[in-house]
Amino acid sequence: MRILIYILFVVVIISSCKNVSHYTYPNLNTNIDTFLFKNYIKKGDSFYMVGQYAQSKLYFDTLISIDSTRGGFYFKRGLAKFVLLRTRDSSYYANVNDIISDYKTAIKRNYSQKEYAFYNAGLAYSIIGQYDSAIVYFNECLKIDPNNIKANKEKKIVLNLVK
Repeated sequence: MRILIYILFVVVIISSCKNVSHYTYPNLNTNIDTFLFKNYIKKGDSFYMVGQYAQSKLYFDTLISIDSTRGGFYFKRGLAKFVLLRTRDSSYYANVNDIISDYKTAIKRNYSQKEYAFYNAGLAYSIIGQYDSAIVYFNECLKIDPNNIKANKEKKIVLNLVK
């Protein structure tokens, strides 16, 4: 009998300590299981890594709808859109400004690797022929990382197009 009471006591203690970590999303006023949240991030990243960019974009759309304060989500969604633009016919994502908007939002939301957001925004601006804006963004990238070979190369290409 003492063993049964002890087991019951342990079960009650364990079940009360089994508090699932939650993340409160300020823009939705809701609690979502942290495991689910992290799983969505992993899935978005995984789909991107295996070349399923449309699926990756959908996961980052969802994450942004849950928490619009994280710059990394905008950056990763912008990456997925950018690759879709370059790998599919141009009608898939004809609006490059939408991609640029994601990179700009990533910068505003203090994405930790801003130099990549600046660089990619510069590339996107150069695609649509807005060379002055492209140069501005390449320069911002180079302020953070003066040795960025790709940004230096793209900036030189754009400067030659402007001449």
